Amino acid sequence: MKKVILNFEAAVAKKNIITIMLLFLMDLSLMTACLGGNKKIIGVWEHDSGFMTMQYKFASNGKFVITMEGLGVTGEIPGEYKVVGNKIELIKEDDGDKKVLEFEINGNELTLISSEGTLKLTRQGSTSKAKSDNKSKKSKKLVASEGVKLLETILYKGVLYQKFEYDDQNRITKNTQYEQDGKTVFKTSTFKYNGNILIVSEQTESMTITKTFFREDNLIYKDGPDEYLELNSQNMLVKYTGKFSSDVYNRWETVITFDYKDGNLYKKTVEFTYGEYFEDKYKNKNYEITYTYDDKKSPLYYCKTPQWYLIMFFEWYRVGEAIGVTNNVKTVTFSTIGGEDNPKPYNIFLEYYDDGMMKSMTSDSFDSPMTFLYKTK
Repeated sequence: MKKVILNFEAAVAKKNIITIMLLFLMDLSLMTACLGGNKKIIGVWEHDSGFMTMQYKFASNGKFVITMEGLGVTGEIPGEYKVVGNKIELIKEDDGDKKVLEFEINGNELTLISSEGTLKLTRQGSTSKAKSDNKSKKSKKLVASEGVKLLETILYKGVLYQKFEYDDQNRITKNTQYEQDGKTVFKTSTFKYNGNILIVSEQTESMTITKTFFREDNLIYKDGPDEYLELNSQNMLVKYTGKFSSDVYNRWETVITFDYKDGNLYKKTVEFTYGEYFEDKYKNKNYEITYTYDDKKSPLYYCKTPQWYLIMFFEWYRVGEAIGVTNNVKTVTFSTIGGEDNPKPYNIFLEYYDDGMMKSMTSDSFDSPMTFLYKTK
């Protein structure tokens, strides 16, 4: 994993996504410190979002280190801190930049509050009770890690439909899709991860297409400058822009924005800007899709392939919009913006295994069950 020392000014200037995320989390964590103040802050606090772990270490000598691990990158912010009342001042080691925030401590839970929102963390040690809680938590984490469920096979109408292979970081390395006979390979996609670069090769009987995704700060470029994605401070996809042109159709642009609640995509808005050829025919074809979810883990919950790729580019075919990254989609509603069309929403019907993972799916658009099989790590 790549390790970086983060800088406030550079993050703002460059819009470095990992940096900005840590700065935001740092802003939230600035609320607890020890120099001349609340000693309850001393220790290690952790927040695990499922796809990323953030850890906040406050030492008794007034030093702090904030680290993040996940999505193939680790980041670290060192510095000094001091507490006055319910506020904390955090001073970065490399440039002396200062931030002041508020915090609340309730037992072994630390709540960090900033203008961007709140974050809850759990103490990882220090007092006997905390150590006991931490031991219990580590035991639970061990069980959880032993029970990680990775989607291995999808069956459609009882025959093989898709298979998945993973690396030791639980990232998809190969996806094989089959024809309706469950034997003939329709497409094979391979994934190669190399730092800020993701290369996806899609091979069918007639052709091979290679897509290269390059990350620079908070932007992901696809095969050059005309298609790119923007990520927020949690490495989640918030915007896609595609600019295209041809001699016949002039130039057009597609912009898709993504909004989230509780770690799930709840609204996707698609807007088009056309050249003269398209303007009259397609000007009212902008639309949005909204989603609702259950409270169970989705088939992709433990998958560490970047969230932006799974949401924007992963091809589910018959499943369509029905695969969530965190929880499982229950309803999908389409609506046209500025036009007369109003497609009918459809419902997703789910069955679960005893452990809560999705077992099968049907919907208003396909009534034959799609079955999900997992391998346990």
